Amino acid sequence: MFAKSIYNELFYKRFRVSVTHDGLVNWVPGGKFVTSCQLDITFYPFDDQMCNIDLVDWAYHGLQVKLINGSDRIGLDAYTHSGEWDILRTEATSGNQFYESDPGVPFPRVRFTLYLRRKPMFYLINIITPCMMMSLLSVLVFYLPPDSGEKVSLGITVLLSFSVFLLLVAENVPKTSEYIPLLGIYLTLIMGMTALSILFCVVVLNLHHEEKNTPVPHWLRCVYNYVAFVLCVRHYNGGQRASLFPLIDVKHSLHRNMSCRRQAPLPFDGLLESSMYSDDGRSTTNHKAGSALEEILQHLRQVTGRLKDSEEQDIIRLQWKMLAKLLDRFFLILFVLLVVVSSLVLLVFYPLFGRTNFPAQPT
Repeated sequence: MFAKSIYNELFYKRFRVSVTHDGLVNWVPGGKFVTSCQLDITFYPFDDQMCNIDLVDWAYHGLQVKLINGSDRIGLDAYTHSGEWDILRTEATSGNQFYESDPGVPFPRVRFTLYLRRKPMFYLINIITPCMMMSLLSVLVFYLPPDSGEKVSLGITVLLSFSVFLLLVAENVPKTSEYIPLLGIYLTLIMGMTALSILFCVVVLNLHHEEKNTPVPHWLRCVYNYVAFVLCVRHYNGGQRASLFPLIDVKHSLHRNMSCRRQAPLPFDGLLESSMYSDDGRSTTNHKAGSALEEILQHLRQVTGRLKDSEEQDIIRLQWKMLAKLLDRFFLILFVLLVVVSSLVLLVFYPLFGRTNFPAQPT
């Protein structure tokens, strides 16, 4: 601690020294004294600090001068209350300080100890509450429909907001590399989760807008069935519970139905045969009519095949979309749990049970 300034340059005239009959000298100069102490900001902004202020006489050693404390605590009668700190208790003790430059020579020392607690209301309103609100916004990325086209934009916006708040916290936290504040860990964790949510959103969007006509792989069907069972997701068709992914074999069933229909006689086949094998004089006309009917039947088969292929493709796309929707539901529940658990552990339980709570000053 050093004296930054002394009130009135002629302090020896303003601050007189009182001497008692037993040789006790009392000199109370007025001025501004600057000191510093090491801070443990692990639980910032819910931290308690213990700050020691040592007063040592370097001009005279302990055989010449004896420094003692007049009370076991610091008088706070003239103390102006701070808007950032609460003083829980104070202590004052006296002792000797030894230095390597003068081995064995005691130097009198008086130590004043302050037990401080930071007032967290400012940080709760301006930093922690907005961070928790934005962390809830980050999980809404999975609740936004994929067709809206704003899922990735929302995630990037929330990620940029967290980076701004991280800079704000870095400006207010004391500069030290020995301790990492919980608030910084919380913001970094939420930023990492937001970045992962953007990555998962890209995967979900890719599945939702799948344009390939390839069926859903077997392992994805297994994942879907397991996740649907865990999340109690059911798909209903006409009031009856229906399984989505057994319909994935619709391609093979449709091919079998189409082959059976090609082998079975069509309604016009009998008319075509009767027209081709008539014995009257109109065989040429019937032959032309039969050729026309055969051409019509061929076109009908092509149209029917295209309709079946289109229906098959629609069912496959629907299954990919249902898979993307289920993954959205799964990631939404997962990230909500992660955000709630991390917020409670880092901002409530760990500061409440992990920090050292100093007792209040006894009256």
